[in-house]
Amino acid sequence: MAQYNAKIAPFINIEFVVTSEWWEQPRNHKGLDIATYSSAGTNVPVYSMCNGEIVVNSYDDGGFGNYIIMKDSTSKMGFLYAHLRDRSNLAVGSKITVGQQVGIEGTTGHSTGIHLHVEMQDLTNHDWQYQAEKSVYSNPADFLGIPNVAGITVIYEGTPRRGWRYPHSSTC
Repeated sequence: MAQYNAKIAPFINIEFVVTSEWWEQPRNHKGLDIATYSSAGTNVPVYSMCNGEIVVNSYDDGGFGNYIIMKDSTSKMGFLYAHLRDRSNLAVGSKITVGQQVGIEGTTGHSTGIHLHVEMQDLTNHDWQYQAEKSVYSNPADFLGIPNVAGITVIYEGTPRRGWRYPHSSTC
């Protein structure tokens, strides 16, 4: 049984663990790392937490691996999901909605195991700023409605969007 219920999360109806805190010291970890440790292995769907569009769909072999950046059309908040198993099949400019599957949890790039790395920035006045100062980022744990504490277990009991399939996946 999960210790916390999230108000929203990139995993739906599956328990996950915070494996690294946002702005964890001494490395100034710019994201929140979460992992499902699921018996489904490398086939756990990752869902959008915003209504907007894909603004980046790329691969970074030195860090993020397969990653996407989504931008909410109302708040202009940007969401970066890194270490996805595969490149998302959603092209830059694709419209997305909350609960829409955008990828699969993975361990690409500089990663020590299957998990999802989540970063957030306000993109109202600029594009995504890589390796920026702390003041540019927002705490994903606050957005999820959970404590920024490694080791806690969380669940978000939501409803994924139906009718959209990710390639190589039997889910959704």
